[in-house]
Amino acid sequence: MEPRPSRQAKDHVFADMFNQPKYRLELFKALHPEATDITEVESRASPSAM
Repeated sequence: MEPRPSRQAKDHVFADMFNQPKYRLELFKALHPEATDITEVESRASPSAM
């Protein structure tokens, strides 16, 4: 059986990518395909604040 990445490691990778401006809009559109008029996504809270 292969070892699985921990939930915390997965969360860290996702949060890190979402905080990088070059990936933020792409990730937002992947999570919200119905939002076709979005051109820029602003971060409202950092992962460390959650």
